[in-house]
Amino acid sequence: MKIYDEIISFKTSKLAKKKGFDITSWFGNDASLYDKTGEHVYYSNYGLMGSGLSDDYIKAPTQTLLQKWLREEHNLFVEVRNCGAVLEYKATEWVIEFSFKIFGLSKTGGLFHRTFSKEFYKTTEDALEKGLIEVLKLIKIDLD
Repeated sequence: MKIYDEIISFKTSKLAKKKGFDITSWFGNDASLYDKTGEHVYYSNYGLMGSGLSDDYIKAPTQTLLQKWLREEHNLFVEVRNCGAVLEYKATEWVIEFSFKIFGLSKTGGLFHRTFSKEFYKTTEDALEKGLIEVLKLIKIDLD
């Protein structure tokens, strides 16, 4: 079984950039990027000076890397849980659930839990992608 981490979509990458995300996903010596048309590319030698890479490229991180950045930099958490719904073909659907930590609103400083969506998705990755977009929208800064 091949296990890999999903690259976020071009739409999500553009939104993450607006919200201050600036971390490169590396696969060996190749950087994961989107060009200005939205085509995903692995760019070799990205870190070298004079590599010829234009500023039109947008970083294309994995879902896990963006999820970690949201958690560590903004105290925003995205969770995907199995809703347990069984379809005709015994396929499981997934529902997204988001939680975020707000300090100062609780005497105990506890974790506030807020559900944004009860939409169903065929895969965990699809649900997580939607969750990442919605949580990015909570960040109040735009770096345009």
